[in-house]
Amino acid sequence: MKTRNKVKQKYRIESYLLSVADKVLTPMPVRTRHYIATIVGAVLYYFIPIRKKIVFKNLKIAFPESNPRWRRKVGLKTFIHFSKVFLDFFSVWQDSLEKLNRYVLNPDTQIITNALSREKGAILVFSHFGNWEAIFSWLCQNGYHSGAIAKRQKNPLADRFFSTVRELKGGKLFSVKESPVTILNFLKGNGILGIVADQDARKRGIFVRFFNQWSSTFRGPAVFALRQECPLIAVTCLLEKDLYKIHLKEISTSIPKDIKESPVLYLTQLYTDYFEKKIREYPDQYFWFHRRWKTKPSKEILIEMNYA
Repeated sequence: MKTRNKVKQKYRIESYLLSVADKVLTPMPVRTRHYIATIVGAVLYYFIPIRKKIVFKNLKIAFPESNPRWRRKVGLKTFIHFSKVFLDFFSVWQDSLEKLNRYVLNPDTQIITNALSREKGAILVFSHFGNWEAIFSWLCQNGYHSGAIAKRQKNPLADRFFSTVRELKGGKLFSVKESPVTILNFLKGNGILGIVADQDARKRGIFVRFFNQWSSTFRGPAVFALRQECPLIAVTCLLEKDLYKIHLKEISTSIPKDIKESPVLYLTQLYTDYFEKKIREYPDQYFWFHRRWKTKPSKEILIEMNYA
């Protein structure tokens, strides 16, 4: 009973801190928030190094030719970048459309227009790279019929806070356990569905190469794009001098006849390659904190994939 009460108390404290952060950070100018985030990120890196070892390990795996000095430099920048992303979360969702469009820019709107003109909806696949929340918010506030598949937070109060903030701007949230029929109906209504697809999918995933490592990856984006025959678009939102810039790249869903792998595997590898290329350009803006290569493929899986 005492343990359960402590957990509930922890949830209430976290929820209260989120509310305070929302009220304090949202009115701040972007540069002020980023200045504070730079300090916060440096303090976390040097004095509260949560998952710092994982960051260094992942950087060494992804960039085996790098030296420790480079990895330390990128590691520090990564802590600072995601401190900025977290502090920006509240304003990204609470700011007016006019204010949001001052610091979240999308020069590739024609790609969305062209995709939706086919009236089959669109899959937007993105990774934990740059600021993915800014992408979803920009779409919702600029009048696009947008939804996203989101994993629930362990803290139910925090989960309610994040869900409410997103849905108030018109975003539709789907559970990771949502029925495929519901997702397909949303796409048939010419909706834009956002899916973050770069976390370790464990045994449920398919294995593609990411930074020359076998990586268990969710198959959802490719599966839905093929079933609905809708556009598949890879999207990033990178921070450049206090401005977030959204970039879109449509991934061709035309499957070559001579491929050995399945169409789902082929498409998943295509957009994974695209993200890897962009991450190599901006390594400090990728979320190196998660264990991307935790799950290893068995020999049987590699044989099935024609890679053994």
